[in-house]
Amino acid sequence: MLRRAAGLAAPAAATASAPMLSAGSPVSESYDPATKVWTLRYRVNGVDAPTRVALPPSVYPFGASIAVTGAPRADIDLRQPSKTWYGLADISLPDAKPGTVATVTISPA
Repeated sequence: MLRRAAGLAAPAAATASAPMLSAGSPVSESYDPATKVWTLRYRVNGVDAPTRVALPPSVYPFGASIAVTGAPRADIDLRQPSKTWYGLADISLPDAKPGTVATVTISPA
């Protein structure tokens, strides 16, 4: 089941990435304002849908870089933010078994 990303504290307005939809259950989330690196760990539930993350232009004005660990393969559809528009990242883990804990790390490009 695809679910709204619940169970995580909402980041301060436009200061960090934020999961909009999660294809799993959140384990943890962190954001380092000094480096602007945001990390989400979640337990994959096996649904065939992406985890969607909003990328605020105030944090990633020159784009974002995404790394995924803990899954055999990650398909990332990245729409970079611009000066005035939020970016979006859709992250799919097609080969991850349910229960796998995946880590998504987003940093400035």
